[in-house]
Amino acid sequence: MLTGCTRTVYVPAETVRTDSAVRVVDRAITDTVRDTRLVWVRGDTVIDIRDREHVRRVAVHDTCYIERTRTIRRPYPVERPLTRWEQTKMDLGGIALGAVAAVIIAAVVWLIKKFRK
Repeated sequence: MLTGCTRTVYVPAETVRTDSAVRVVDRAITDTVRDTRLVWVRGDTVIDIRDREHVRRVAVHDTCYIERTRTIRRPYPVERPLTRWEQTKMDLGGIALGAVAAVIIAAVVWLIKKFRK
């Protein structure tokens, strides 16, 4: 009597699943500095020649974090609305429980008064 006679209906619900991956990227960075200075003065002869060339190559090891999000459907039970008869039984059951509780409280009060005399 305490169990209901109904079937369970499952409806798919969306859940989010996140996958992550790590990708390694190697890059080569080239840094080039060229500095050329040339000064000529004819009167009293000043010659200043400076030439500097700096080439630097650096290999960079880079790690990329890639995140992918997927939606996966998962079923969950759905309740149907009660019929008029089922709703009436629910209401009358609540009233019956209230009446039983009132009778028990009245009986306890009557017993307390009886034994105090």
